[in-house]
Amino acid sequence: MATLEERNGLDIHSGPARHIRSWHRVALHWPRSADLGILRVPRGEPEVTGKLGGTRRQGVAWPSRRTTAGCVTKEIRDEILASLAGLEGQHLEVTILFADLRDFTPWVEAAPVREVVRDLGAYFTEMEQAIRGEGGLVLQFIGDEIEAAFDAQAARADHPHRAVRAALEMRRRLAAWNVDRAQPLQHGIGVHTGVVLAGNIGSAQHASYALVGDTVNLASRIQELTKEVGADILVSGTTRARLGEEVAVAGMPPVRVKGRSKEVEVYRVL
Repeated sequence: MATLEERNGLDIHSGPARHIRSWHRVALHWPRSADLGILRVPRGEPEVTGKLGGTRRQGVAWPSRRTTAGCVTKEIRDEILASLAGLEGQHLEVTILFADLRDFTPWVEAAPVREVVRDLGAYFTEMEQAIRGEGGLVLQFIGDEIEAAFDAQAARADHPHRAVRAALEMRRRLAAWNVDRAQPLQHGIGVHTGVVLAGNIGSAQHASYALVGDTVNLASRIQELTKEVGADILVSGTTRARLGEEVAVAGMPPVRVKGRSKEVEVYRVL
């Protein structure tokens, strides 16, 4: 029997493979018991313009404000409902943060599933609070990984500072959370600043708010570098140039990352 989500044409389980970084969907995580309240503009009817200038396209399903409450952040909900960038998208300068747990696979293999789910939820809660405390958006959780963006909505020039402050708060929260754990967890965080294309990306039936571009790719690669260099927080040279002297960092030799022909300048946050 088809689920309520399937009958409404909403696939809550689909998502990108972990290695495909150019396509980052925001997982809506609808509760199965919820009335989805889909707002669908029938074909042949006039297109509906959102309050921020976007357009709800004909034949595209959009979640209602009532049903998104508690399922996504208010900021992402408003982006989806207002369709700010439409299907064409718009270019924004943002700072992207990726965080990934270390030794996640051995932990999952050794621990009871319920314990893993409980602890992973607690970890995500702590990290999201750190990110939201600096005005960031958690775009999605991918397994044990977090993708967040700073300044996806508001044009504030201090987003590199806020992203790094969030990373430092994530470090502090993880250390405090580990105090009572028999098996402490570790994570790596990568931060990079650049331009992305933001918009509702997808087909006529399935559209999701997403950030796309090389900036997202590189932020993910920098996070992966933390494993190789033994650092918990790395920032790109682009982000470092915007921080001034208020954040203590240590320079590192330029490194080659997967998928790029040129070496990348990175800094360890102390």
